[in-house]
Amino acid sequence: KVTMGIIYGYEQPNNHIQICDGQQRLTTIFLLLGYLNYKTKGAFNDYIISPKEMNDDYEPHLLYAIRESTLYFLSDLSLKCFIEKKTSPLDIKEAEWYFNEYDFDASIQSMISALQRIDDALKDNDHIDFVDFGKFVLNNLKVLYYDMENRSRGEETYVVINTTGEPLSSTENIK
Repeated sequence: KVTMGIIYGYEQPNNHIQICDGQQRLTTIFLLLGYLNYKTKGAFNDYIISPKEMNDDYEPHLLYAIRESTLYFLSDLSLKCFIEKKTSPLDIKEAEWYFNEYDFDASIQSMISALQRIDDALKDNDHIDFVDFGKFVLNNLKVLYYDMENRSRGEETYVVINTTGEPLSSTENIK
């Protein structure tokens, strides 16, 4: 088992965790699993988008509610790249579903960069069993979760965690 650190959040509505701190760790794990799903021809589809959502609006398990562009990108990435394999993780910017406005979204650009790094780390490793690696990610990567109980406690904790005497920038406050 590998513990990836602590995540602060609260549950609202039921069965939906709102993250106060730890979004980057969760996003990286989600992207890694998506990449492995692409490589394994769908072994982890249900962890990317639930079967229920595959019959509805294709909402992925990981959502970004901060910017609409990030939400739409993540939905298309999950469906069209990770599940349907219509786009390679390395050719996202050339995909028909990739919009020019995505070039100005820092979260989207970070996700694309992370997928490139994942590919760089795994591409010359013919000995890797991607299904076994995906099972390792699902079963052995753990996070510590601290329940903040509600939004106001979560926001207060976010400010404390992310400030060291310096005021937050407007972008940091929006996050």
